[in-house]
Amino acid sequence: MAVNQAYGVPQGYDIFSTYNGLVALGYCRKYGISIEDYDRGMFELCRTRRLHGSLNPKANIQETLEDRAAAKGFTDAFDYWRSDAHNPFVAWPSRLLSLVTTADGASAMVLTRADLARGGKSQPVEFKGFGISYSDLPWYGEDPTHWEFDRRAIDAAFGMASIGPADIDYLHTHDCSHISGLCTAETIGYLPPGGGLDAARAGRLRFDGDRPMSTHGGRHAFGHAWGASAGSDTYEAVLQMRGKAGARQIPSPPEISVIHTHGYAMIGTVVVLGGL
Repeated sequence: MAVNQAYGVPQGYDIFSTYNGLVALGYCRKYGISIEDYDRGMFELCRTRRLHGSLNPKANIQETLEDRAAAKGFTDAFDYWRSDAHNPFVAWPSRLLSLVTTADGASAMVLTRADLARGGKSQPVEFKGFGISYSDLPWYGEDPTHWEFDRRAIDAAFGMASIGPADIDYLHTHDCSHISGLCTAETIGYLPPGGGLDAARAGRLRFDGDRPMSTHGGRHAFGHAWGASAGSDTYEAVLQMRGKAGARQIPSPPEISVIHTHGYAMIGTVVVLGGL
């Protein structure tokens, strides 16, 4: 049940596949993208998420997509991706491997005054901006790629932090739906409108690309532990900013990081972190 008022909306756990399918169809229609090109873009995005997970000892899935394909007898990872037996459509045109991976988890954060944090051995970062906005189901209108509550949360956080899209060095967007995560990145201005799939295909979203996203593996490779997930996203951003992300470290540690997440039903939140 997704509850946001005095009534419940029965939807079941398949809502994640629904996000993928409805948003994907709207995205392809809006930008004139063929289903074949969409499928290839999702494959490349999954490869990136799996790569990040393979470099993260805390990730739920620590196996690259190429290694998984080889283990199943495929010499071409894209053939594995298109296999109905191993990666069927669950909400056309989105496939099984574009869904979240469930996980259990917990997260915690320490916040204090800036004057107490300065000089600390833990390399503190500054909580520069925050925005939150609420909507209700259904979360979309005629254009399923545009979520107004996200737009309002983004504007509030960026206004508080006095930043713009060009200032962002690292971004995490809520990616229980891979395509909605790209739509949010485009709404933020981190990626150009309709350019998310091209960015994935070009490797720009990798930790060593020019538009790094979800370097812990995202909701697919890292896993989705519900309320704990936003904490894990923030933790990853702080690791990157401190230069302590290990093998998946962004070459130039971010100065400004933005973390976006969703909650039921629907809640958009955006946090901006910066160097102290």
